[in-house]
Amino acid sequence: MKKLFAFVLLSLIAAFSAFAKVPAEGYWVYYLEDYNLIPFAFNFYQAENEKLEAVLIFSPGIDESALAVECKDLRPIKNFPISGDFEKMKILYETPWIFNLEKKSEGVWGNGVYIAPDEGKKYDCKLTFKSADGKKYKTDSLVVTISIGLVGQDIVLVRPTQDMMGGLKLQVKAFTTFIEMVEK
Repeated sequence: MKKLFAFVLLSLIAAFSAFAKVPAEGYWVYYLEDYNLIPFAFNFYQAENEKLEAVLIFSPGIDESALAVECKDLRPIKNFPISGDFEKMKILYETPWIFNLEKKSEGVWGNGVYIAPDEGKKYDCKLTFKSADGKKYKTDSLVVTISIGLVGQDIVLVRPTQDMMGGLKLQVKAFTTFIEMVEK
């Protein structure tokens, strides 16, 4: 009887864990398939306040020590998860440039903020998770809508594949070689 109870309990925990997973969490890349190019990549995660945040983990030409100097004129933003001056924050890995995303419905988060660290501008942000349908969305996708007022733009992020990562390695190598040539 104890074994049956333990099995049922573990099964219920596993079932609820599967439902509790946030489909937007994890690594997402903006992939330009025609060019086999990844201009940037984010890691989305659920913060302690149950809202979604994302840190930038890759952008060509930005190394891990780069600071958001273009954000020097940005005023403090309500609910920003880190305290301090924006221009002193690292662009990669540490600073959640997308934050405050509240769950609105299944697969939809809104009322978020995106700070573009390369230009020092603040945008409204919304996320919509789209399951792969084999047509418009060949793979699971995350539609990121950034806007100022009524003017907005959708950016479709996808989960990275092995092929994309191989292309990214070539992209980084080509960029590094180019920088080395320019610096000579």
